[in-house]
Amino acid sequence: MTPEGSVFNRSLQSSPNGSFFNVDPSSDSYLENKSFQIFFYFVYAFIFVIGTVGNGFVVAIVFGNRPMRTPRNIFMANISLTLILMCLVQLPFTLPEVFSQAWNFGGIACHLVSIARGVIPSVLTLTLMAITIDRYFLINYPSNPPLERSTVVGIISGIWTFAIIASLPMVLFTTYAVKDDGTGMCGLSWTSEA
Repeated sequence: MTPEGSVFNRSLQSSPNGSFFNVDPSSDSYLENKSFQIFFYFVYAFIFVIGTVGNGFVVAIVFGNRPMRTPRNIFMANISLTLILMCLVQLPFTLPEVFSQAWNFGGIACHLVSIARGVIPSVLTLTLMAITIDRYFLINYPSNPPLERSTVVGIISGIWTFAIIASLPMVLFTTYAVKDDGTGMCGLSWTSEA
């Protein structure tokens, strides 16, 4: 069967704009399309479950089994803990905010999610950087002693401290406001009125 004859391609060809959801991509109307929303809620639910359970297993294996608490595995457990935090703090709020174009969760959640959106990527990036540096020294200087567990815990503590401090402006300048129509809005306001 040629690609032009597949059911998927025929359905795209029969759509006025060639999209699966049959909406105009140049407008925000796709956000209001119920099949689009349902599809993405299922995708996010799948990511939430797999991300939470899978990373939970990694954390349980590393911290539940003493021989698995190697310095490199502790780095991996830190990544898993950070991804669990992302699944629990960021994912549940993202789609409702995007689809409703409003923040319906109140001011406290607005500030918590705001700091999480700054801290989580920073921790992930800095942890990957620490793993990369560790690998570099391990490969290029094999006679040097490997990292100790206490050193890795100190590095991870430093990563979290730096990420939180670097994300403080996000908390200080995050504003939650309710418009006249009752719609909540959460976002960064870099003006002095924040």
